[in-house]
Amino acid sequence: MAVFLVSGMKIALVIGLGYVIFLPFHLHYETFFSSLEGTTNQTVLWQFLLIHGLFIFIVGSYFAIESKGLLVALGKALRSAARKSVTDESVGPEDARTRISRG
Repeated sequence: MAVFLVSGMKIALVIGLGYVIFLPFHLHYETFFSSLEGTTNQTVLWQFLLIHGLFIFIVGSYFAIESKGLLVALGKALRSAARKSVTDESVGPEDARTRISRG
């Protein structure tokens, strides 16, 4: 029980000190915007890629390498499903007109 009391006192002290220290900021804070609006200043694509292109390449390469196994498994599953959905060739020479569809 004493641990909770000491912890509660420390928490109250930190919150109280934080409030008092930032009180001048809170009293004199002034906002210059009342809502969000779109900007008319837009970055050109080549400038964006000049700044962020290396990081986009690194992150994209990481995801491509990490998802290789998943993509291979997905491709195999799709190929298997496609093979099952197409019709097979005729069963034998005597059943030339009979076709079997799996799937």
